Amino acid sequence: GDNQGKANEVLSAIEAYHKAVGAYPPTIDALVPQYLPAIPKLKKAEWTYRASGDGFSIGFNGYGSQYSGVWVSDDPWWMIDSK
Repeated sequence: GDNQGKANEVLSAIEAYHKAVGAYPPTIDALVPQYLPAIPKLKKAEWTYRASGDGFSIGFNGYGSQYSGVWVSDDPWWMIDSK
């Protein structure tokens, strides 16, 4: 869905940051303005992000199956909530 598209934009920016800096950003806000002009607004959902050492997870938590998903760098694919 729409949120997944926006999340893929943020994911690309996280990878670009990692390539340039050698670490994952401490927060997704650290991507602005160099890697993203702004953090995209989600539809009926909130961003979640956690960096830990050489990995990270990013997700969007919302209402209904098309509004929630998570990506973990150790297992890189979108797990979309299918409630």
